[in-house]
Amino acid sequence: MTLSGWTVRNQGTAASGDFNNGFYLSTNTLITAAVTYLTGNANYSLAPGEQFTWGEPTLTIPKETNPGTYYLGILVDRTNVVVESNESNNYVFRQIQVYGL
Repeated sequence: MTLSGWTVRNQGTAASGDFNNGFYLSTNTLITAAVTYLTGNANYSLAPGEQFTWGEPTLTIPKETNPGTYYLGILVDRTNVVVESNESNNYVFRQIQVYGL
């Protein structure tokens, strides 16, 4: 499955430092490091106000996944190394349907 690209923006007043992003498969809309990790990538430090747009990643759903409704999510700063005033805006998700193989 291919997801649309996404933009990561530093909304703070200091450089972010390097951080990692993760792609997850969840049975609900809450995307955290506790759900099924699919793959990830890394971001270099972003200056205040700076943003970076990632391209469209291709993700593979594990073949042992049961058919049903799931959510694919992107969790920015998945290892929680960036100090932030708002930790609740670090993910987005998209609903998908998984069919039997």
